[in-house]
Amino acid sequence: MITLLSTVVAPSFSAGALVLTPVYADQLPGFLRGVTRNLCGHPVTVGVLRELCPTLPEAERGFWIGDTVGLAVRPRGGVRGAGQTGDTLVTLGDLEAVLVEWKPEVANEQL
Repeated sequence: MITLLSTVVAPSFSAGALVLTPVYADQLPGFLRGVTRNLCGHPVTVGVLRELCPTLPEAERGFWIGDTVGLAVRPRGGVRGAGQTGDTLVTLGDLEAVLVEWKPEVANEQL
């Protein structure tokens, strides 16, 4: 089970670690096929991803609680350039992605 995310925030303020693993463009379609929940709130980004995976679940509002692997996808560098008129257009080449795992059992001194 993979949850599509647009940002990465620790699911709780407790001892733990976010483990990030880079995802390359050629790997993205395979990971997208495993997405069971879509929490990406950026329609333009979802549109680009839907071109790679037409079966991507519809976006919903909510919070990732760390119980699944996250797939965070955003424009490279995290700059959305969003304004009152909406998202800045992006292409696949403009995006970066990481797999995110929440490891609550990792104590701060082990980081």
